[in-house]
Amino acid sequence: MNEKVHRGYIADQVSVAYDLSTFDVIPQQNSNAKLLTAVSVRRTEKHVRSMLVSIAQCVFVISMLCGILMSAAKLNEVTALEARAKRENGQLLVEQKRLQTLYDTRIDLKEIERVAVEEMFMQPIEKEQIVYIETAKRDVGTVIADNRSLSQRVTSLLNDSTARITSAVASPLSAIRTKSKN
Repeated sequence: MNEKVHRGYIADQVSVAYDLSTFDVIPQQNSNAKLLTAVSVRRTEKHVRSMLVSIAQCVFVISMLCGILMSAAKLNEVTALEARAKRENGQLLVEQKRLQTLYDTRIDLKEIERVAVEEMFMQPIEKEQIVYIETAKRDVGTVIADNRSLSQRVTSLLNDSTARITSAVASPLSAIRTKSKN
């Protein structure tokens, strides 16, 4: 090692000397090689950093695409469920209409007879009053005549009228009697 002494600044008549021998002298050849290795290390670090950033970006893009695909699959599934529910709803509405029609057209003959007798003061039909109509395939009807005589028909008509008048008068009177007893 060469000892070199360097004279520095002289201020107010004080002289300063530096001893440069404590520092190693780097040969010129090694400094270029070290500089090249330092540059190549930094380039390698930059490449590694940029590669890691690229990998992170790829992972992010892939995860976003997977999320979009999963959302689309879920949306398709929900749409299929909605279509199935709408189809079932339509079938149930048709069934409800059918059952409502059956319910509305259901005829309880006992109830009709009760209303006719109690509220409308009608008499039950007698066999002699029934007229049968025979229809042929040509949709032509013939009436089978009543075989009773005129006097029998008039008597039957008078009996029916009397029964109606009697029941019409008797029903309100019986209702008044039941109210007065209470």
